[in-house]
Amino acid sequence: MTGLAVDPAHNKPRQRDIFCFAALKTQNISLLGDVTCLMESEIIAFVSEFTGVKAEKISPDTLINFDLGVDGDDGAELLEEFSARFGVDLSPISETYFGPEGISVGFLFLWPYYLYRRIKGYKPKGIAPLSVGHLVRSAESEKWASM
Repeated sequence: MTGLAVDPAHNKPRQRDIFCFAALKTQNISLLGDVTCLMESEIIAFVSEFTGVKAEKISPDTLINFDLGVDGDDGAELLEEFSARFGVDLSPISETYFGPEGISVGFLFLWPYYLYRRIKGYKPKGIAPLSVGHLVRSAESEKWASM
């Protein structure tokens, strides 16, 4: 099983890498190819499934919180499910990626203003961007990747 990452604690290939190896082998893809591509596809499929956005419209540069509109409890749920599915330790997270959930009464009157700001690419202060690529890097290292 050359080319697979080895879990240093148990000195054997990680389960996820065995899956990647098998998937590459069954699709007649050279093992010299980039396994990251397969991980990236899995993460994009996960985000697509979670958000309901077609996978073709999601790339590693897509911002989950700003471009796809994931916020509040939905954002926390996405990270929890991501952690469980891909075995990522989320304890090192120090940034705030999601704002509060819900619509304020003021939004009912100011929605044209908020729509204009969204179209112009306004990013709320104090909220760090969270890209699909960041999830891919974190899944590959099995711990939250720092920015």
